[in-house]
Amino acid sequence: MNQFGNQCFLNLNEWAKARSWTVAKASDFPGFVLSKGTDFIKLPIGAHECFWGDKKVPLGDAIIDVDGTFFVPESIDSAIKN
Repeated sequence: MNQFGNQCFLNLNEWAKARSWTVAKASDFPGFVLSKGTDFIKLPIGAHECFWGDKKVPLGDAIIDVDGTFFVPESIDSAIKN
């Protein structure tokens, strides 16, 4: 169950591709690193926030794994714009 009850989730790879982000598995924590130009965002699996440099950005819900496919809450769009 997610925090807001009606939160929609997006496939991480599809979301990143549509927004020109590159996705890579993180080597130093369980999760992913998004990169675009000089921007890097850390997405820990199960966390309710992402990390853009040293800034912690709330996502409202966790990054989840469903049978090897990873999903991010749709709130990632507004979190990354701010």
